[in-house]
Amino acid sequence: MRTVALTLLCGLLWCLPARGEEPRTFVYAIHLGVNLPPPESGLPALQYADDDAARFFLFTRMFTEESLLFAVLDEDSQRRFPSLAQHSRVPERKELERVLDELRGALERHAARNEHTVVLLTYSGHGLASPGGTRLSLLSGEIDRRFLEERLLQLPASAVHLVVDACHSEDLLTARGAIQQEASAADREIPFDERQRLTRELLLRFPRAGVLLASGRDKETHEWSRLSAGVFSHEVLSALAGAADVNGDGEIAYSEVAAFVSAANQAVEDPRALVQVIAHAPGIDPRTPLMSRRWVRRPTLLQGVPRALGHFFIELENGVRWLDANPEEGASLSLLLPPGTTVWVRSSDLESAFSPRPGEARTFRDLEFSRAETAARGAATDSLRRGFFRSRFGRSFYQGWVQGRGEIPVPLGEPSESVRAESAGGHEGWRAALMVSGGGGVLGSVIFGILAGQAWSDYQKTDLQRPATEAYRRWEVYTSIAVGSAVLAAGSAVALWWLWPEKNVQLAPLAGPDALGVSLFGRW
Repeated sequence: MRTVALTLLCGLLWCLPARGEEPRTFVYAIHLGVNLPPPESGLPALQYADDDAARFFLFTRMFTEESLLFAVLDEDSQRRFPSLAQHSRVPERKELERVLDELRGALERHAARNEHTVVLLTYSGHGLASPGGTRLSLLSGEIDRRFLEERLLQLPASAVHLVVDACHSEDLLTARGAIQQEASAADREIPFDERQRLTRELLLRFPRAGVLLASGRDKETHEWSRLSAGVFSHEVLSALAGAADVNGDGEIAYSEVAAFVSAANQAVEDPRALVQVIAHAPGIDPRTPLMSRRWVRRPTLLQGVPRALGHFFIELENGVRWLDANPEEGASLSLLLPPGTTVWVRSSDLESAFSPRPGEARTFRDLEFSRAETAARGAATDSLRRGFFRSRFGRSFYQGWVQGRGEIPVPLGEPSESVRAESAGGHEGWRAALMVSGGGGVLGSVIFGILAGQAWSDYQKTDLQRPATEAYRRWEVYTSIAVGSAVLAAGSAVALWWLWPEKNVQLAPLAGPDALGVSLFGRW
């Protein structure tokens, strides 16, 4: 009897869909942060370029095959990130060349196995204008257009992403000599739109490469002490963590990041504080994601509608400002959080703290908010402080932004009440498995319940010892299997109820003249 029940249970479990059936994506990330300017440049040292690189490193190591940090952390940064000094490498050109050569070999091996790969390189530091185009400073050597063309953009990856937060970065990838020729011919400053066009022309030769380039007009607004970060880098990280996921598909496209950054800076009045962004997605597929939730195993999430918060930010227990967001009214978010740390959700007058477990999904409605007082500082950045994230971001802003710029939008379906984490480590695979196991349990309980009823009827009808014994044994076996199947169905329903984000599932008894069971209602 027990053997038959166990066999049925194993059969049902064997039918469950395997998790992670999607092909795995192998992501490699390199993050460079350089505070010091080149000797004799006359430029002041930056304060937070090393912090930018450290924050990108902490973010990407949640889902990368390998994440590398090239930065010499100053004393403040080492206190803020005490465990990262052992992971840091000196940002020198020779070491970067060696790492990129090794990465090329790894990518070629992935390509031979027909595996999907992504490379992300971020840079925060000084951009130096020169007749040959912008150069990015390192402690030893520099990164110029030729280096990027030969070493990075030609890597044999499925997608290559370059994110640069530096002055003059808008001229980093312009077609060779074009800027100088056009500026000399017209004796004028080349408009930003023209620089975007020239960058796009160069990237036509690298259809799998995409870039996000930002340029603040002065050092004061390139960085902001209130964030302890570069403004653009912070906005990009906020977008990648999910604040820019306008259609809730778990993937962050270039157009979503660019629109999100535009919204974050739209209300900044002082032109010196504006962040200009050049965004070009890979030409082979303009919807190629910069970040996909599917890359993250067991993501830690904060989900739902942040009602009445307006502009809010998330801060970690070490003081790092993880993200900022100002979603449209009623918009639902799914924000990726670092596991194993206390998280503070703060707005202008409310705050809530919680400590999520790895793989846990919390909702905004679960949080208990209390009144909080915050004080803004820094007269030198008053315009940025007043306008930072004042504009709400969501479907309406995004649609207007892409239409105004002729960009290819991401698909926008009907708005949903919650954003589901579609990842190899999320709950979607378990939900599908529980649906199958629950359905199998219901089917098994019905079938073996009928067989048990027939066996009991046979037992009641006969007066002979041997047929009665056989019928009774069949009744015991079928009853045990029917009860086990019913327990499996009930357990699956309870687990499904617990895993569903908004819990729009209802259990109700089902009774009729010839049937007794449980009905399951919900939106699927």
